[in-house]
Order: sequence, then C-alpha cells, then structure tokens
Amino acid sequence: MSITRQDLFTILSSGDDDIEDQFKFLKGEIKKRTQCPESNVNDLNKALNYFKSQFRSRWLKAHRMQERFLKDNRDWLGASILFPRSQKRRGRPETSFVFSAERTKRHKTSELRKSTPLAVLSYATQMSLRASGKAQASKVIQEITTSPKSLRASGKAQASKVIQEITTSPKRAIKYRKAYKKVFESEQRQMLSGEDALAMLVDAKLSRHQYEVIRKKAPEKFPSYKVLQVAKQECYPKSDCIKVTSTSAEVSLQALLDHTMNRLISVQQRVVNELNNAELQVVLVYQMGF
Repeated sequence: MSITRQDLFTILSSGDDDIEDQFKFLKGEIKKRTQCPESNVNDLNKALNYFKSQFRSRWLKAHRMQERFLKDNRDWLGASILFPRSQKRRGRPETSFVFSAERTKRHKTSELRKSTPLAVLSYATQMSLRASGKAQASKVIQEITTSPKSLRASGKAQASKVIQEITTSPKRAIKYRKAYKKVFESEQRQMLSGEDALAMLVDAKLSRHQYEVIRKKAPEKFPSYKVLQVAKQECYPKSDCIKVTSTSAEVSLQALLDHTMNRLISVQQRVVNELNNAELQVVLVYQMGF
C-alpha cells in the first residue's frame, strides 16, 4: 500500500506538538490503515524510521516553519512510500481434515505415516479417544492392535482368539466385516415396537390415513396399524373398571393406580427380574388435586 509523504505529514500535524509523540501516533495510524500483519511490522518500522530521519533534516532546514517546509519540499512530499499490508490468500479456502476427500486425507497424513511407527499411531489414537470421552472405542483399538500373546497373558483369551484368527486368515477378516455389516444393517431395519410407533403417531398428531401412507414407504420399519391399536388398548385400565353412560364417564381410582403401577413395572421389567423377591418392595406415592 502506497501513501504519499504529504499524507504522512498531514497525519503528523494532527498529532501532539512533541515530534516523538507525533511519530508514535503516525505509526499507529499507518498500521491501522495497512492492517499490517505482525510478520511485516519490522518492514513497516524501517520505512517509517527512514521517513522520520529525512523529515527531521528537512524540517530543521525549514526552521520548523510549516509554510516554508511545504514550499521547499513540494516534490519530495508528492512522492509515495510503499508500506506492507495484509494480503488475502488467493485460491480456494482450505478444507478441514474432517470434510476432506479420502485422497486428500491420505496425502495429508502420508508424511506422518512414513515417519511414525504403527505402535505410536495406535497408542496416540487410543489416548485421543479416551481424552474425548470415547473409552469403549479406545479399548476396541487397543484390543485390535494388541498381539494375541499379550492378550492371552492378560487373561483376554477370547479377544486373543479373535485377533489370532483375523491376522492368520485374510478370509476370516472378511467374514468378520460381513458379520458386522449384517448386524448393523439389521439394526437399521429393526421395526419399531407398537408403543414406539404409537408415541410417534401421538406426538406428530397423525391420523390413521397419514400413518398408513408413511408405513407404505418403509413397511419394514413401521408396524401395522392393528399393532398400534393393541398398544393403545394397553394404555387403558381394565374395561370392567370403566363405566360410561350417556351423561358421564367414571374410572375407579384404584384401577388407575394399579394400571399405572403395572405400566411402570413393565418398563423396568429387566431390573425387576434381576431382583430377589425379598428385595422387591414397591411403594407408589401419588398426589390428587385439581
């Protein structure tokens, strides 16, 4: 960025009377205008110091009289000084590693993979996963990259067999990958339970027709509407506890409490089954009001 000496003199004149303070003010203004990066500050200081020495000699020669100084140095003031400034990087912006293509990732990590042993990379991956809260993933990396003998010595016989089978037979590694893929795909295609599908229908305020339209797009994911009707019936107390007339509808309070308790226990059925009968003592606390 080029600035004429006349402009520099104008900036100096707008500052304090002390020449040192004037040049401090000038330096700040030029740095602000050029947005000079820290790497080029030395070049900017050199240009200003050279201008300062020339200005002092010419200013003293003019006996510190502005009118005479401007008249005698008209040509000198009309020339420009080139100052360094920040430059925007040209070309496409650099993409982060996460969103880079596979080929770019291989290129960026080529030097790291060549210069760093596999054991170091594996251990660094384990520690990074653990530091980010992914302890289970860290253990998987550790077991996969550990030799079968080390696993067997640490009491992990099953993991040792898995590693041994993978490393000794390439076909077995393919089988493990296919098995994992099969389990993953089956989980993705797993059908919703009647209760989950009913909850979705209620939350989205869907009609029966709307639900049937959605189910046609993914019949392996959504159960039939009859399953939802059965799940809906399970949300009510027993029918003999409900009395409906032309003017009123009544439900026994005890039936509501029993039904609520049964539903809560059914949700935690696995926990209840693991408890001994002597330990199982459930108290339902409720509050009534309007």
